[in-house]
Amino acid sequence: MNRKEIVISGQNISYCEAGDPASQSIVFIHGNSSSSQSFREVMDSAILQKYHLLAIDLMGHGKSEKACDPNNYHLPYYATLITEFVQKNDLKNVILAGHSLGGHIAIEAAPNCQNLKGVMVWGTPPLGNPPEMARAFLPTPEVAGFFSAEVDKEMAQKLSQVCFYESEKNTEAIDEFANSILSTDPNAREFMAKSVGELNFLNELEIIEKLKVPLCVCIGTKEKVIDPNYFNELEVYWFWREKVMRSECGHTFHIEQTSAFTRLLSEFSEDAFSRQVVAVPAGKSKSKNLLENA
Repeated sequence: MNRKEIVISGQNISYCEAGDPASQSIVFIHGNSSSSQSFREVMDSAILQKYHLLAIDLMGHGKSEKACDPNNYHLPYYATLITEFVQKNDLKNVILAGHSLGGHIAIEAAPNCQNLKGVMVWGTPPLGNPPEMARAFLPTPEVAGFFSAEVDKEMAQKLSQVCFYESEKNTEAIDEFANSILSTDPNAREFMAKSVGELNFLNELEIIEKLKVPLCVCIGTKEKVIDPNYFNELEVYWFWREKVMRSECGHTFHIEQTSAFTRLLSEFSEDAFSRQVVAVPAGKSKSKNLLENA
């Protein structure tokens, strides 16, 4: 991977690039307190080298600089960052691939993203506004740390472990994620929590219902962060292949099962890039269980 920098809205943003720069693009968006490095093995996979692969470090994460104003650590600002990143790099035919928080950002960026061909999210429960947090997230005590400014080494390790199903098989990845947590701007977590509490985000259920491009949604059946049952109440016709893709892993599908993840992303990309516009089937309506309260 090659590392590059770009200035967006006065912020120095770092990102990694791999694959064929003349080809169709896949933009990877990492989760809360993670970085572009979490996609290292994915971007090195042979099956994806025919695409232009880009993995961004959100501001305050990885090698990108901290937000000039910590109040900008919120979903709408991150979404704008992604749409401007696509525009400034003049990307043609784009898939947004987001993990966890990155998935929420991808969904919110989708309506304004030029040349968008598809969206893939994993570890991301699409939320209404107001959101049903108690149904979307499991009551795992450690998760609160992802919205806390103060995180020490012990807490970072616990936060990292909760994202993996079989922690004993992923010790290196867990340590790497813990280091990413510690290097993240503490304000990124604290002010994101503040913005969510103020409902400063879009209604993602309404966005995905109106999407004109395919949306691939994945969830780990061994999640400790997201409740897989939440997805049972989403209308499957919204999604690619009219189903939620389920894999026997935790919160980090792309790390825990890299080969399976890249195969799925490759299949989705081939389909998405070959399509024009995907219309919502006639006669379909919103998900009553979730959208009536959104």
